[in-house]
Amino acid sequence: SANEGDTRDGEDMIGVDAGENVEGEEIRMGDADCDCDTCCDDSNLGRLLTTVFMPSNVAQEACGSQTCNAETLWTAKTNAATQYRTSSYIALDAYADGGAYTIGGRSITIWSWDGSSDSLAMVWDSGNKMEMVTGGEKKISDADLCALCLSAPSSANCANCPFNSDEAPPAFDDRSDAKGPEPECVTTGVMPDGTILAFAGLERTGGIITYDVSNPASPVYQDFLNVRNWKTAAEDATTYSSDYYNLNDGPESLVFVNADDSPIGRPLVAAATPLAGRLSMYIIEEGTEREDDGSCSSTATCPYIPEEAGGTGEAYVAACDIIEDAEKRAEFGCVDDTDVWKLRWVGDYTVGEWDTDAAEHIAYDVNTEQIFVANSAGAALHVLNIHDPTTISESSLLDVAADLNSAACGNFVAESIQSVAVANVDGYAHAIVAAAAVSDDEAANGYLAFYNGFNYEFLGCLEVGIKPEGIAADGSSKIACINEGSAAEDGSADYPGAMSMCDVTVSNGTPTFTCTTYEFTSANFVTGAFTDAATFRANGVRLYGPTGDDVRLDVEPEGAAFTADGQYLVVALQDNNAYAMWDVTLGKFLFMKGFDLMAAEMDASDRDDALNIASSWGGETVQKLVMPDQIASFTVDGTYYFISANEGDTRDGEDTYAFTLEDDTKITIVVIDTPTIATYETDATEIVPQFEINDQLDWIEATLADAVQDSHWIFVMGHYPILSVAEHGGTQELQDALQPLFEKYSVDAYFCGHDHALQHVHQEYTQYYTSGAGAKVGRLQDTWLLVEADSDRESTSVPIPTTNGDVYFASIESGFGVHLLTKYNMRTEFIGTDGQVLYAHETPPRRKCVDTGNGCSKKHNTGETSSDEEAEMTAEVIAAIVVAALAGFLVVTGGAYAYKKYYGIEDEKRPLTTHDVIPRDDHVELGDVSNLAPSLAR
Repeated sequence: SANEGDTRDGEDMIGVDAGENVEGEEIRMGDADCDCDTCCDDSNLGRLLTTVFMPSNVAQEACGSQTCNAETLWTAKTNAATQYRTSSYIALDAYADGGAYTIGGRSITIWSWDGSSDSLAMVWDSGNKMEMVTGGEKKISDADLCALCLSAPSSANCANCPFNSDEAPPAFDDRSDAKGPEPECVTTGVMPDGTILAFAGLERTGGIITYDVSNPASPVYQDFLNVRNWKTAAEDATTYSSDYYNLNDGPESLVFVNADDSPIGRPLVAAATPLAGRLSMYIIEEGTEREDDGSCSSTATCPYIPEEAGGTGEAYVAACDIIEDAEKRAEFGCVDDTDVWKLRWVGDYTVGEWDTDAAEHIAYDVNTEQIFVANSAGAALHVLNIHDPTTISESSLLDVAADLNSAACGNFVAESIQSVAVANVDGYAHAIVAAAAVSDDEAANGYLAFYNGFNYEFLGCLEVGIKPEGIAADGSSKIACINEGSAAEDGSADYPGAMSMCDVTVSNGTPTFTCTTYEFTSANFVTGAFTDAATFRANGVRLYGPTGDDVRLDVEPEGAAFTADGQYLVVALQDNNAYAMWDVTLGKFLFMKGFDLMAAEMDASDRDDALNIASSWGGETVQKLVMPDQIASFTVDGTYYFISANEGDTRDGEDTYAFTLEDDTKITIVVIDTPTIATYETDATEIVPQFEINDQLDWIEATLADAVQDSHWIFVMGHYPILSVAEHGGTQELQDALQPLFEKYSVDAYFCGHDHALQHVHQEYTQYYTSGAGAKVGRLQDTWLLVEADSDRESTSVPIPTTNGDVYFASIESGFGVHLLTKYNMRTEFIGTDGQVLYAHETPPRRKCVDTGNGCSKKHNTGETSSDEEAEMTAEVIAAIVVAALAGFLVVTGGAYAYKKYYGIEDEKRPLTTHDVIPRDDHVELGDVSNLAPSLAR
């Protein structure tokens, strides 16, 4: 198993931003009221990401169970003063007895199964080797970038060391607190001499690590190769700044091609990198161990970049340079003139733009010597010819989305293609290619699309489970599709995880497909193997959150592998840190268990300015939750072995908050990261890459495009001001990037802080509110002091012309903003320290909802109101938005209670429906909070 580690987020009903320092279930150990004074400071375990759910003690002691959501948990934890206990680790089945845990194993693990017992046995784990080869012991790049850091650790000496960094130039130690190198994928292969090798791809640091696993109990490290450019030279930030030069081979899918099936007669490894949208090819060769990790310190020294593009080009080879077999050499027209197994990069091919998941997963067809690449966002398959792996070419592009959007497939609309597999079935002349497609309706089942691997004919489709994620083929007639399920993006529902087993039969040369989807219920387990959530938890299966007592809904399968004989399928349930064994003949699950816990050895802190791989911190050890994403299988002397890539992954939060109130009024609040877009205060060493800026802008536009379809009110919230007459002023980068989107998608208002003032600026139809005077006040620009002279600020506004809009109000008095909403009206008030209303303003929504009988149809608001709307404007307030301090505290609450709190209206106090949004660390004390809801008080 590749022990990546994966936890649950707001999409999995855990809850979003449930506490000041927690997102979903993840929290830093030092923020969890850790009970260890010495081991939980930032230089030890304080920065390490952990979980408050099983197997830690927090959820059990705070809520009395593992099935609460994050908001309930943190309210209960506050009231009960529950601490995160770092000691008292007892055993796997003691899931609420405390102990320190880390998410992900930073390792690969080998597990064995004898074919009859009801669990896997841990045989071997790679320990800290991944961190050692990515900086702890191995020379990094041609320039030995970590040498000074190892000999004399300091922030200056470690600045260019790429240890636990997924950025270029390096951000030293940046991921030590969060899953380190993050192994994502793993595969195995048999060499011509019988040696069994395992290859694991490191998603974050990049690179592929190789082990000889011929003796599964005692694997031998062979090689680590990282085809990556760390871009540490000055010209890398200017001349070579484009994404092309990043390389960043952080693979998430690996395929081994044995010598007999290889187009060049030598074993190959193919690696797909979603971030780079790239397929890379490697040959496997014997030789002395390499001196460094193969990465580049700069573009100018990089052998993987052609000389004409600024690199050395030394790694580029011709097919004859790597072919050894005499017949193959003759086939390619080659003219002829031992110690460890290692990879050698021989070529690559880019199928899509940077960071678009254009190369999500791959599969190889030995018959045509082609690799099928799943383009996730493009919902397509690229067909790449690797007959000559040094010169890869694209044979075809299969538009899977178009093929599925047909009557025969129920007019299925595909959101993405997540994985691909190749099957060779007796009686059919060519390989059959299967692609797993996720529906654009998150509650709907996905589909498998089937193709002829030779002529790419679309053969048909079949429905599988919800959110198909992984796919596995037994090499013959069976294809297993792993359906993650997981919860709705807004947390309103959870969907079952499942495994779909598909059979291919051939009659008269024509294939027929059948698929059956098996959920994790008692009907699909052998007698006695399926119990209840509590028993599964006692056996280490992480079932937690609001659906934690419903096994069917809470499991989230991610990947799977058939045994070599095709008799069994092991399914990895990543977020649950568990696995299930499927008997192909019986058509039943034999058992479901949690992966064994084991002691971690790693660098746990990103704040110690040192490369510090340890096994104990302040006297405490940490157990690792391996949480593999992918898993591979091999057999030695009749014993089944499974190797996991221990990535680690959790359930985190999202940054879009949509609230539908009692009268079906929908409010959408989009919380954005303005320092990513506006870099005027960013340190020169922390320049945000353009692709990150583009990623966020794309996400903002897509979110607003969805919101405008059915939202009565649309608000955007960020830290920096767009328009401001206070000391920082408006932000040109935000104006250029965001205001066109605000106009296009009818954003009603933008809330911000940063400037320590209270402001209301109006431009076109969008209102801009600054509420940054909750903790301290700043100053206004001199030309706006006239605003302070306005004596009747509560009932009148005097617009002051400005190129950035009309300033309706600006003040440096302490206070906060309250925005009271009905369906057709928003009343904005700035409240001073003594409770007085400093300023008030009313505005209608930019678009109003017209009932067409088929939901909400939006049209531009003309300013005219109907009698119904006029009545609605005076109706009871249905929601209040409170913005205080530095745009760091946002609450949406029931309106009647908000009216009582701020106006003293003696209305009946009703239960609140509350949602908290705390996107930054900023917060303020609100004084007496004894009569506020717990979420408000926090």
